[in-house]
Amino acid sequence: MTSKQDYEEVAAHDAQRGVDPHDGIDDHAGQLWHICKDQIKDALATWSRRAKKITLGEQEAVTQSNIIYEANVMLNDIDDGFHGGSKKDYKELYDANYAWTPEYVEKSIFRIKQDVYKWFLAIFTGSCLAKVKSYGVERVDEIYKEFDSIYGKTTKKDLHDKELEFEAGIVKKDGSEMYPQDDVAEFIRLVCKSQEKLRFLEIPSDQHAGNEYLTEEKLVEVITNNIHPSYAPTIDDLRHKSWLQSIDALPLGQRADERAKGVKGWIDFKVSLTDLTDILVHKYRQNKKIWQSERVSKTCGGRDSTAASQGQGRPTQAETSTIIKS
Repeated sequence: MTSKQDYEEVAAHDAQRGVDPHDGIDDHAGQLWHICKDQIKDALATWSRRAKKITLGEQEAVTQSNIIYEANVMLNDIDDGFHGGSKKDYKELYDANYAWTPEYVEKSIFRIKQDVYKWFLAIFTGSCLAKVKSYGVERVDEIYKEFDSIYGKTTKKDLHDKELEFEAGIVKKDGSEMYPQDDVAEFIRLVCKSQEKLRFLEIPSDQHAGNEYLTEEKLVEVITNNIHPSYAPTIDDLRHKSWLQSIDALPLGQRADERAKGVKGWIDFKVSLTDLTDILVHKYRQNKKIWQSERVSKTCGGRDSTAASQGQGRPTQAETSTIIKS
């Protein structure tokens, strides 16, 4: 028989979202805070986008210049069912002009601040709880950074270890490297997600500026260095074509000198994340047609494999954007 105490313990655990209470006592080396931070990150991974931004102190004031982005954050959270939202609410609000105003989105943010505040009341105790209460709902987005400045003490080595982990490009759950027939779009999505984790959960915001591991150039490098070697000719072809296009944009007097560089001119030529994603996904889809055709040929004794080998061609611009941003 379940006792009242059992119910209360379950309710408390749910309110904490899996985070053990933290009071900051005797945490001079920051070890307990780092454990708490990891638990907070795990909790945020299954919560709303807005709650994550508020918790980590990344929420900006809503203005006319960022209203489209901020309104979409709000609507996507509602569509995903967070904070009492539903797909019905999403459809109604999407078509409502008032939902695309800074005033309405700010009200939505305040309601979620209340949810984050209630969460903080459940996961912090002692002097930490007193600090939470003194800040209140309005300043709840300052709490995490405040505690991190007191207890964090993240060393340069800690940060660089995280950066090297991203650079290694091991993004599959089993820790294995990429196989020839792995989905390229999914691989790129996971690498992008790995960099976003580095940006929003690992590296303090005051250390973002000038950090090479947070740049698109580094992201492209991680993808090209860790994708399966069978895609190397495709990447080389993209670099070569991009290099030739860049030469065409030069003044006439400089073009001959640039072409004279030959392989040295294009072998490490920088390409954009969008172009790289586009060409790699296209190549994967071509490969997939061949693999399907070969399987059908083997199992059907050479029967017409047209239907089985039907596949998609080059990804659309919207598809490429979705892969990068999801």
